[in-house]
Amino acid sequence: MTSSKTASSLAANVLKLSDPEKELLDQVDVFIFDCDGVIWR
Repeated sequence: MTSSKTASSLAANVLKLSDPEKELLDQVDVFIFDCDGVIWR
């Protein structure tokens, strides 16, 4: 597998953020994840 094919394969799997997700990321400076995967903000 060539590096260009790998890069194009990765680019094909990129998801777009929805508006609520963008707003959450814009409002919070730091996210802390505990051992159970719970997100604390």
